[in-house]
Amino acid sequence: MLETSRASVPQTAQHGNGTGAGQPLRVLIVSSLYPKPDNPAYGAFVRAQEDTLRQHGVAVSLLIIRGDSTFSKYSKGLRELHARLKTESYDVLHAHYSYPAAIARTQRKAPVVMTLHGSDLLGRIGDGGQTEWVSVLDRKLAQSLALVCEAVTVQNQTMARMLPRNDAFIVPMEINLQLFQPLDRTAARQQLGLDPTRRYLLFGANPQEARKGFAFAGAVYERLKQRFRDLDWLVIYKEPPERLMLYLNAADALIFPSFQEGSPVLVKQSLACNLPVVATSVGDIPELLRGVAGCAVCPRELDCFVQHLTAVLEQPLRTNGRMVAERFSPGATFRKLMEVYTYAIRRFKQRTKSSKGSTQ
Repeated sequence: MLETSRASVPQTAQHGNGTGAGQPLRVLIVSSLYPKPDNPAYGAFVRAQEDTLRQHGVAVSLLIIRGDSTFSKYSKGLRELHARLKTESYDVLHAHYSYPAAIARTQRKAPVVMTLHGSDLLGRIGDGGQTEWVSVLDRKLAQSLALVCEAVTVQNQTMARMLPRNDAFIVPMEINLQLFQPLDRTAARQQLGLDPTRRYLLFGANPQEARKGFAFAGAVYERLKQRFRDLDWLVIYKEPPERLMLYLNAADALIFPSFQEGSPVLVKQSLACNLPVVATSVGDIPELLRGVAGCAVCPRELDCFVQHLTAVLEQPLRTNGRMVAERFSPGATFRKLMEVYTYAIRRFKQRTKSSKGSTQ
């Protein structure tokens, strides 16, 4: 597993691979998650990485896989990819999640980088908090694809250890530090129409997504409500980034009781706004919250969550979390992605040369 690559890193997003030196690097992002008009938060982290690449001079194209059923949308995505490749060429196909990576790997014209985000390797969580049986198949698919993709990125060390190769890159998703930054709490509440005199506990995920632990969070809130009569419950998950930033600044604390995570973007966004976070020990959360005053990592026990959130709500101060969040700047992520792309392109050239040699 690699925090950094052995490959040399280009100083800019340029290449000399077939189109002449100094040409922009051409990357096709393949993903089934991407913001929608009715849900701007859906796959917002993919859009954020697209923005990072564009801002640094990469020529980015998109293949967003959508449809009414799994079979129909991936069949359509497969056809669209091969139709594109008849008229367009790319230096890298960057697929987010394993199913889009399977589509990307059906071609041999460009290297494939697969980014695994969490559930595609760690497993799907059912309503009871248990890993669903289909997760075995998902994991096998991700591990099999890891062997045939030129490069793989994951969110944390645990995920890297689950792959059948020792050169996976750990590249947690970036956050927009210019947008997500500390604001005056009263001013943020005013913009959202929230009462400046009340306390607010924030849960920032779809309550229907079992792995996020909404039922547990609700139980914690009910316990806290017995002590803090002025406590209100904010449940948000479809907000555009600009409004999400306001909520993170308006709230007194984030409760994050997930059963499973890779490197949760919401936690990093909360840290960037200096919002206290109390969360379970999943993904890279222990590393993110280590040494951040006002934040805590708890087992899935009501008493622990209630205790730490009570301390925060009694003295609603801000944290020093932004110091941690700055590690996930777009610039830092771009440099890592250039390592990944350089590595993938080099392996692709080696494989292509080896394949041609074996047929002669």
